[in-house]
Amino acid sequence: LAGAAMADFQVKRSGGAVYDSERRLFLTSLTVHGGAVVASKFVAAPFERLRVLQQVRGLVQQCPRPGICRGFYDVVVKDGWFSVWRGYGAHVTCVVTSSVLRLFAHQRLRFHVVASSPEGLRHQSFAQRCTTAIAAAWVALVATYPLDVLHIYLATDHGSSKRRVPGVWACQREIRRLGTWRSLYSGLPLCLATSVPFIPVAFGLHDALVAGYRGIRCNEANSAVHPPAGLVIGALAGL
Repeated sequence: LAGAAMADFQVKRSGGAVYDSERRLFLTSLTVHGGAVVASKFVAAPFERLRVLQQVRGLVQQCPRPGICRGFYDVVVKDGWFSVWRGYGAHVTCVVTSSVLRLFAHQRLRFHVVASSPEGLRHQSFAQRCTTAIAAAWVALVATYPLDVLHIYLATDHGSSKRRVPGVWACQREIRRLGTWRSLYSGLPLCLATSVPFIPVAFGLHDALVAGYRGIRCNEANSAVHPPAGLVIGALAGL
């Protein structure tokens, strides 16, 4: 959503030089977003692991107690200080790869499938925008879903004196020993289905917030929303 807002700003500011602007936007987003994801996920990894452990509560041996403070205390006491980043490598690889594939697929679909001209690109319907976003999300999810499964598997390795899977390669060997490679895609249809209601609702709220922002600023209906405001609007719509 934030990328769409920035693209709209770049297209209007460039006076119609859509393709060059979109190419620069893609490379900039790829670099900036990738670095931001690595840093932010490193800071948020302890909370992410505790969240996963709380979600599978009752299925994991000696699951941490409810609550953030008590949960962190149990994880550190039983697994050690550095265990709060368990599964971080698989998770950040999944997020970065997914972001790259989603950006690439979204750009290609917009240019070569939905709108073949700059004029058509600027006047995509709501249904076209949602369709390209859902398709791009599905492409990225199908390609990176096994990494997300590995992250969950590593994050839930808790409570025993010896780690069940000491790393990503040991994890995939354990999964292969317990079942088949198809188990790496367990739950994928449900994840694909969640994007169908999420994206139209997020896009609809995004458009409503943009209209409200332009009304407050007394801007024209087709005027560009500057990146800072676009980022805030995109974050609110995503929530």
